[in-house]
Amino acid sequence: MESNFFQSLQKESWEEVRLGDIIDIKHGWAFKGEFITTEPNNNILVTPGNFHIGGGFKSNKFKYYKGNFPAEYILKKMILL
Repeated sequence: MESNFFQSLQKESWEEVRLGDIIDIKHGWAFKGEFITTEPNNNILVTPGNFHIGGGFKSNKFKYYKGNFPAEYILKKMILL
């Protein structure tokens, strides 16, 4: 049985748009392996390993980054990954 949420997503209510008109895609940055650490600091490095295959976030095995990187790669609240 579908939930009300999924029922509200019926195709008839969809508007066809170009994906590039409604989202911005940010490609990754090559974080250098020599600066990746398991020692906690303020720079948690989010990788594909932080996500369950079926969906959801895993926060039990963080990696951290101790090098410099562009500020534009700091996630902000409400950003969709």
